Amino acid sequence: MENKYPINIFWSEEDGCYVATIPDFPNLSAFGETQEEAVADAKQVLQMAIESLERDGISPPQPKSFKIQQYSGQVRLRMPKSLHNELASIAENEGVSLNTHMVSLLSKNNIATTIRQDIKAQFNKLTEHQDQHFSILRRNIKQQPNDNIEQPGNYSWTGGSNKPEKYKIIDN
Repeated sequence: MENKYPINIFWSEEDGCYVATIPDFPNLSAFGETQEEAVADAKQVLQMAIESLERDGISPPQPKSFKIQQYSGQVRLRMPKSLHNELASIAENEGVSLNTHMVSLLSKNNIATTIRQDIKAQFNKLTEHQDQHFSILRRNIKQQPNDNIEQPGNYSWTGGSNKPEKYKIIDN
């Protein structure tokens, strides 16, 4: 099955290889010695992710339209005089141009935003998996007869020794 998801590819000095990512699936990535290997692996990982989602009854995200735009790298920005003065002072103290200082601030903010989004996505994924596991566990508990445990309620141990003998329901 051919898909319409865009794949980004870049060289990673840290990993010493090419990395392919799929923007519509922020937690997926693939690696390769060549760009072609990274893209081929990304396509396999993407296909497995889509199949896994569909198997779990979850619709995969719709591919976002991808349009390449050319930007000049220049932007005109209006700001309060006090902010302009503060930024210019900091840049001067650091021995860099105002432009370099502002690009640095924007880059740091962009990285922080990306990290926050990644953490949020990982947390959501973790809690989703946890909810699924608890749901399965609850279903399995309800299906298994157990003479020592009454359902549902709060339980306390009533055995007198270190080894639990029986649990009983505590009425609130």
